[in-house]
Amino acid sequence: MNLLFVFIICLVFTVFTTPFLIRYLTRIKVVDLPGNRRIHTAIIPRMGGLLVYLSAALSVVFLSDELDSIRLLMVSANIILMIGFFDDILGLSYMLKIWGQFIACILILIYLDQQYAQFICCGLIIPHPLDYIILIVFIVGGINAINFMDGIDGLVSSFSILVFAVILSLSVLWGSKLLILLTVSLIGSLLGFLRYNRFPAKIFLGDTGSLILGFFLIVASLLITVKINGGVLDLTFPAILLAVPLTDAIRVIIGRIIRKKSPFLPDKTHLHHMILEATGSQRLTVAIIWIYAAMLVFVAAFYLKGPHLIPLIISGILVLVLLCAEPVISWLNSYRRMIFTKQFWLVPWNRNIETIQKSFIYLTSLALLLILILSMPEHNSVESSILWGLLITGIAFFFIATRNKNIYKGVDDVFIFMNIAAFFTITNLNHTLQSEVFAGNVSLNIISEISYYILTFIIMIFLIADGTAFPLKKFKVSDVDYALLIFILLTFFADYIIPSHIDRGFKMFILEALVIYLWYKLVVSFREEIGSHLFYMSFALSFAIVVRLFI
Repeated sequence: MNLLFVFIICLVFTVFTTPFLIRYLTRIKVVDLPGNRRIHTAIIPRMGGLLVYLSAALSVVFLSDELDSIRLLMVSANIILMIGFFDDILGLSYMLKIWGQFIACILILIYLDQQYAQFICCGLIIPHPLDYIILIVFIVGGINAINFMDGIDGLVSSFSILVFAVILSLSVLWGSKLLILLTVSLIGSLLGFLRYNRFPAKIFLGDTGSLILGFFLIVASLLITVKINGGVLDLTFPAILLAVPLTDAIRVIIGRIIRKKSPFLPDKTHLHHMILEATGSQRLTVAIIWIYAAMLVFVAAFYLKGPHLIPLIISGILVLVLLCAEPVISWLNSYRRMIFTKQFWLVPWNRNIETIQKSFIYLTSLALLLILILSMPEHNSVESSILWGLLITGIAFFFIATRNKNIYKGVDDVFIFMNIAAFFTITNLNHTLQSEVFAGNVSLNIISEISYYILTFIIMIFLIADGTAFPLKKFKVSDVDYALLIFILLTFFADYIIPSHIDRGFKMFILEALVIYLWYKLVVSFREEIGSHLFYMSFALSFAIVVRLFI
């Protein structure tokens, strides 16, 4: 549940704050103009990656117990951030950026030198100081490779989510708390940011975002291989994991040198430019690169299990295809009338939106019903005087709410949130049914937990896909929602602002209420007439739990 808390807070942070950043960056003219090598035709603000970094950095600072040991990493991350920040605002020369990255890389090397005892690559032991030279080239090259990749709406964001998800899985298996916290916060932040960064993008990562994501991708992949191999840094795994941007960068730089141009001079020879020209679709371009990257990610995971020969051969073939991307895409382009026609790839979402919305309501309602049933108390451990107070308060709130429901806009949302929060608060003060009963060998507590995660996952998918597959034109963020968000954030961070010692369980009840509140908002955006029924049902739920405790 702690991981879910970090994930949701980071996601909500970027979802709610990105629109403000878009307006601010547009006003101060930190934007990308169309033309030259740009593929967009509108003025788009950049530097959106700043929010992704802030949410991840705050999570690590507030929640990690390893701050003393990672100071060098934090300093080097801030150096990379500043390089991207000033480049987005002022425009820095590529040599100045390289020197800044080199300084950050030295700090990373000092940190890594304390983490690994041996350096290997493709099964070969690399002696000192050659390992330092290889690491410097890999780190600086990897950071810039991710920066080169940032040329299509949502490409770097979606690729980073894929890689961080793999590193998160490995971190959970091998018990790396720092990487778990870092990757969970970055995945949540990127998912929230992707809502505005996917095609058609409303904001770009900018060099601020692409450089800092490159930094985290490189550092996290290096640290996880040291953790897995017990102090041995195997560069092969990170190289396969990040093979798509690394190979594309190598191919582009070699091509520019052959054409006697500067390796750092921008052009349209990147993989995403060629696929975009062949397909004519940014979404399809991102999907193709993402799927190819997923294949290499699978090979990288296979490499960890051993033996290493087969995954090395497979990854070598896939990398060779990337190196020969131009002739391969040209060959495929000759068949694009058959393969890349809009009619072939276009999913008829418009005809199925009604079915999708109904499926969402039915599936999530079933998961929610299961959660509510399994949360019902089995025994009462609350004094009767408190129950009478809750009942009287609930009745008073009901009359106030019904009287003002149609007068003040959004007041019904507040009462629904309060009723849900009250339900989970009351149920968790007692012994719940799920903690007392077992279904075979599976605890109902686990069933409830899984149902909650499924519900959260489905809600997030719909929110992130807003405007593409699942248009949510009626889903509006009101002033009431902002107020609730501020209240929730203050609840979680109150201990850091004012020592209040708020009970951790209470924080979790608020988080559970937030997820179900988002479900309510989505359902109402699909079926506005259901809102009134859910309003009364929320009160019925609160009354039912109090009556159940009386009985």
